[in-house]
Amino acid sequence: MPKIGIGGLGPGGMPRIKFGEGDFAPKHMIAAVRDGTGFHAPRRMGIIMVGLAMALTIFNVIIIKVLHLYYPYFYSIGAIFFWTGVFLAATGQPKTTADGTKAPMWSRIGLGVSLVFGILMGIAMVRLNWE
Repeated sequence: MPKIGIGGLGPGGMPRIKFGEGDFAPKHMIAAVRDGTGFHAPRRMGIIMVGLAMALTIFNVIIIKVLHLYYPYFYSIGAIFFWTGVFLAATGQPKTTADGTKAPMWSRIGLGVSLVFGILMGIAMVRLNWE
């Protein structure tokens, strides 16, 4: 199960999100693309990621409108989670295999493209006033 928590307080007293060593860890995402390690339950993880991305985005809009605080990290990580989660939920790949073989190359390329697209969308959400 993923390990997500508060990693301390950043500038202005805003919390920093910390990702543990589970499937949500950036090292594991990169290893899934580069090494083909895959995930134990990619569809479930994708659905969780999409839900978490929507929650982060909605939460950030609320704190902007109500508390007049802006936390761009929520937008950027939310965009990465959303697009990567959509790919994982739709394809169910890359999946960890019982015999230890690498995930199919198409799934690794697709996950990499969704990660890059999520990063670009996160940058766009931070830079452009879309609320």
